[in-house]
Amino acid sequence: MLDTHAIARTLTAAELSPAQVDAITDAIRQAAEHEATDSETFATKADLSTLETSLLKWTLGIVLSVAGIQTAILIAALRFLV
Repeated sequence: MLDTHAIARTLTAAELSPAQVDAITDAIRQAAEHEATDSETFATKADLSTLETSLLKWTLGIVLSVAGIQTAILIAALRFLV
C-alpha cells in the first residue's frame, strides 16, 4: 500500500509548497494505481511457455505440410515425366 502521507511529509520537509506536494503526491498515487491495474496485462512465464509451445506446434505443422505438398508435387512430376 502506498503511503501518500509519508510522501507528503518528505516533500514538505524538502520545503516544497503545499500545491507542489499535492500535485506530486497525486501523480505518484495515480501512477501506482495505474501500475496495479495494468499488471494483469503483462505476460507471465507460464503465458510465454504456452505461447512458445503453441508456436512450435504451428511451425512444425506448417513445415510438415509444406514437405508433404512438395513430395506430392515431386511424385506427380515424376509420373508425368515417366
